[in-house]
Amino acid sequence: DADVYRVLFESNPRPMWVFERETRRLLLVNDAVVQLYGWTREELLQMTLLELRPPDDRPAFEHAWNGQPREIPYARAGRHWTKSGEILDVNLEITNCTLGGRLCSLAIATNITGIAEAERRFKLLVEHSAEAIAVSSADFTVEYVSPAGERMLGVPASEMVGKRPMTRVHPDDGHRWVPPAPFETRTHVARIMHRDGTWRWIESTTT
Repeated sequence: DADVYRVLFESNPRPMWVFERETRRLLLVNDAVVQLYGWTREELLQMTLLELRPPDDRPAFEHAWNGQPREIPYARAGRHWTKSGEILDVNLEITNCTLGGRLCSLAIATNITGIAEAERRFKLLVEHSAEAIAVSSADFTVEYVSPAGERMLGVPASEMVGKRPMTRVHPDDGHRWVPPAPFETRTHVARIMHRDGTWRWIESTTT
Protein backbone atom coordinates (compact mmCIF):
# COMPACT_ATOMS: atom_id res chain seq x y z
CA ASP A 1 0.00 0.00 0.00
CA ALA A 2 1.54 3.29 -1.12
CA ASP A 3 0.12 5.21 1.84
CA VAL A 4 1.78 2.82 4.29
CA TYR A 5 5.19 3.22 2.63
CA ARG A 6 4.74 7.00 2.52
CA VAL A 7 4.06 7.09 6.26
CA LEU A 8 7.08 4.85 6.97
CA PHE A 9 9.28 7.16 4.89
CA GLU A 10 7.93 10.44 6.24
CA SER A 11 7.93 9.43 9.91
CA ASN A 12 11.33 7.71 9.91
CA PRO A 13 13.57 9.46 12.47
CA ARG A 14 16.62 9.10 10.20
CA PRO A 15 17.07 11.69 7.43
CA MET A 16 16.17 10.06 4.10
CA TRP A 17 15.84 11.36 0.57
CA VAL A 18 15.38 10.02 -2.94
CA PHE A 19 17.34 11.63 -5.78
CA GLU A 20 17.34 11.12 -9.52
CA ARG A 21 20.73 9.87 -10.65
CA GLU A 22 20.72 11.61 -14.02
CA THR A 23 20.00 15.10 -12.72
CA ARG A 24 21.00 14.58 -9.05
CA ARG A 25 17.82 16.46 -8.11
CA LEU A 26 16.11 15.66 -4.82
CA LEU A 27 12.70 14.13 -5.51
CA LEU A 28 11.56 13.14 -2.03
CA VAL A 29 12.72 14.20 1.44
CA ASN A 30 11.33 13.19 4.81
CA ASP A 31 10.67 15.35 7.86
CA ALA A 32 13.99 14.39 9.46
CA VAL A 33 15.86 15.97 6.52
CA VAL A 34 13.96 19.22 6.97
CA GLN A 35 14.75 19.24 10.69
CA LEU A 36 18.45 18.46 10.23
CA TYR A 37 19.25 20.72 7.29
CA GLY A 38 16.94 23.65 8.03
CA TRP A 39 15.59 24.18 4.53
CA THR A 40 11.88 23.81 3.91
CA ARG A 41 10.66 20.81 1.96
CA GLU A 42 9.88 23.09 -0.98
CA GLU A 43 13.41 24.51 -0.93
CA LEU A 44 14.99 21.06 -0.72
CA LEU A 45 12.98 19.79 -3.68
CA GLN A 46 14.51 22.55 -5.78
CA MET A 47 18.03 21.46 -4.86
CA THR A 48 20.49 18.89 -6.14
CA LEU A 49 23.07 16.75 -4.36
CA LEU A 50 25.69 19.35 -5.24
CA GLU A 51 23.88 22.03 -3.28
CA LEU A 52 23.89 19.91 -0.14
CA ARG A 53 27.69 20.23 -0.18
CA PRO A 54 29.49 23.29 1.18
CA PRO A 55 30.75 25.50 -1.69
CA ASP A 56 34.40 24.58 -1.01
CA ASP A 57 33.61 20.86 -1.42
CA ARG A 58 31.67 21.12 -4.66
CA PRO A 59 34.59 20.96 -7.15
CA ALA A 60 35.77 17.66 -5.64
CA PHE A 61 32.23 16.29 -5.68
CA GLU A 62 31.81 17.25 -9.35
CA HIS A 63 35.11 15.59 -10.20
CA ALA A 64 34.17 12.37 -8.40
CA TRP A 65 30.60 12.12 -9.71
CA ASN A 66 30.07 10.09 -12.86
CA GLY A 67 26.35 9.41 -12.50
CA GLN A 68 26.75 5.66 -12.78
CA PRO A 69 25.26 3.59 -9.96
CA ARG A 70 27.84 1.82 -7.87
CA GLU A 71 27.54 -1.67 -6.49
CA ILE A 72 24.52 -1.41 -4.25
CA PRO A 73 24.11 -0.87 -1.40
CA TYR A 74 27.16 1.19 -0.50
CA ALA A 75 28.18 3.66 2.16
CA ARG A 76 30.26 6.79 2.05
CA ALA A 77 31.17 9.67 4.33
CA GLY A 78 30.89 13.28 3.28
CA ARG A 79 30.39 16.86 4.35
CA HIS A 80 27.07 18.64 3.99
CA TRP A 81 25.86 22.00 5.19
CA THR A 82 22.67 23.43 6.61
CA LYS A 83 20.66 26.48 5.60
CA SER A 84 22.34 28.41 8.44
CA GLY A 85 25.80 27.49 7.12
CA GLU A 86 26.68 24.87 9.75
CA ILE A 87 28.94 22.11 8.42
CA LEU A 88 27.75 18.55 9.00
CA ASP A 89 29.81 15.37 8.82
CA VAL A 90 27.47 12.66 7.57
CA ASN A 91 27.62 8.99 6.80
CA LEU A 92 25.42 7.98 3.86
CA GLU A 93 23.90 4.58 3.10
CA ILE A 94 22.77 4.49 -0.53
CA THR A 95 20.73 1.99 -2.50
CA ASN A 96 19.10 2.14 -5.92
CA CYS A 97 15.40 2.36 -6.69
CA THR A 98 13.10 3.48 -9.48
CA LEU A 99 10.51 6.23 -9.26
CA GLY A 100 8.19 6.98 -12.14
CA GLY A 101 10.40 4.92 -14.44
CA ARG A 102 13.50 6.95 -13.54
CA LEU A 103 16.67 5.48 -12.05
CA CYS A 104 16.99 6.92 -8.57
CA SER A 105 18.76 6.26 -5.31
CA LEU A 106 17.57 6.28 -1.73
CA ALA A 107 20.03 7.90 0.68
CA ILE A 108 19.86 7.49 4.46
CA ALA A 109 22.04 9.91 6.42
CA THR A 110 23.58 9.63 9.87
CA ASN A 111 24.89 12.82 11.41
CA ILE A 112 28.37 12.02 12.75
CA THR A 113 29.45 15.61 13.35
CA GLY A 114 31.95 15.74 16.19
CA ILE A 115 32.64 12.01 16.26
CA ALA A 116 35.83 12.29 14.19
CA GLU A 117 37.18 14.98 16.54
CA ALA A 118 36.24 12.92 19.60
CA GLU A 119 38.03 9.90 18.12
CA ARG A 120 41.10 12.03 17.40
CA ARG A 121 41.22 13.29 20.99
CA PHE A 122 40.70 9.80 22.39
CA LYS A 123 43.52 8.47 20.20
CA LEU A 124 45.85 11.22 21.43
CA LEU A 125 45.00 10.43 25.07
CA VAL A 126 45.56 6.70 24.61
CA GLU A 127 48.73 6.94 22.54
CA HIS A 128 50.37 9.46 24.89
CA SER A 129 49.37 7.75 28.13
CA ALA A 130 52.23 6.57 30.33
CA GLU A 131 50.15 3.51 31.24
CA ALA A 132 49.92 0.61 28.82
CA ILE A 133 46.46 0.18 27.28
CA ALA A 134 45.31 -2.88 25.39
CA VAL A 135 42.02 -3.91 23.82
CA SER A 136 41.07 -7.54 23.38
CA SER A 137 38.14 -9.39 21.86
CA ALA A 138 35.60 -11.50 23.75
CA ASP A 139 37.97 -14.51 23.64
CA PHE A 140 40.80 -12.28 24.93
CA THR A 141 42.70 -12.13 21.65
CA VAL A 142 44.67 -8.87 21.61
CA GLU A 143 43.35 -6.35 19.07
CA TYR A 144 45.30 -3.22 20.07
CA VAL A 145 48.33 -2.32 22.20
CA SER A 146 49.28 1.28 22.94
CA PRO A 147 52.83 2.63 22.50
CA ALA A 148 53.32 2.49 26.30
CA GLY A 149 52.59 -1.24 26.17
CA GLU A 150 55.27 -1.68 23.54
CA ARG A 151 57.76 0.24 25.68
CA MET A 152 56.85 -1.64 28.86
CA LEU A 153 57.46 -5.08 27.36
CA GLY A 154 59.92 -4.18 24.62
CA VAL A 155 57.68 -5.95 22.09
CA PRO A 156 56.20 -4.30 18.98
CA ALA A 157 52.41 -4.21 18.95
CA SER A 158 52.45 -6.20 15.71
CA GLU A 159 53.89 -9.18 17.63
CA MET A 160 51.17 -9.02 20.29
CA VAL A 161 48.07 -8.32 18.18
CA GLY A 162 46.23 -11.51 17.25
CA LYS A 163 47.60 -13.44 20.23
CA ARG A 164 46.42 -14.01 23.78
CA PRO A 165 48.32 -12.12 26.48
CA MET A 166 48.57 -15.23 28.67
CA THR A 167 51.34 -16.50 26.39
CA ARG A 168 53.68 -13.97 28.06
CA VAL A 169 52.53 -14.59 31.65
CA HIS A 170 54.79 -16.57 34.04
CA PRO A 171 53.53 -20.18 34.40
CA ASP A 172 53.23 -19.78 38.18
CA ASP A 173 51.06 -16.66 37.86
CA GLY A 174 48.66 -17.52 35.07
CA HIS A 175 46.26 -19.52 37.24
CA ARG A 176 45.58 -16.44 39.37
CA TRP A 177 44.08 -14.52 36.46
CA VAL A 178 40.30 -14.71 36.45
CA PRO A 179 38.57 -12.98 33.52
CA PRO A 180 36.05 -10.33 34.58
CA ALA A 181 32.36 -10.76 33.93
CA PRO A 182 30.70 -8.16 31.64
CA PHE A 183 30.87 -4.68 33.23
CA GLU A 184 33.05 -6.03 36.04
CA THR A 185 36.60 -4.81 36.74
CA ARG A 186 39.38 -7.03 38.10
CA THR A 187 42.95 -6.20 39.09
CA HIS A 188 45.77 -8.75 38.92
CA VAL A 189 49.50 -8.77 39.59
CA ALA A 190 51.66 -11.13 37.55
CA ARG A 191 55.10 -11.53 36.03
CA ILE A 192 55.16 -10.79 32.32
CA MET A 193 58.07 -11.68 30.06
CA HIS A 194 59.98 -8.75 28.57
CA ARG A 195 61.50 -9.10 25.11
CA ASP A 196 64.95 -9.46 26.71
CA GLY A 197 63.80 -12.61 28.53
CA THR A 198 63.49 -11.08 31.99
CA TRP A 199 60.30 -11.11 34.05
CA ARG A 200 58.60 -7.84 34.95
CA TRP A 201 56.00 -7.53 37.68
CA ILE A 202 52.94 -5.91 36.11
CA GLU A 203 49.70 -4.84 37.76
CA SER A 204 46.81 -4.90 35.30
CA THR A 205 43.23 -3.73 35.55
CA THR A 206 40.79 -5.37 33.15
CA THR A 207 37.23 -4.36 32.40
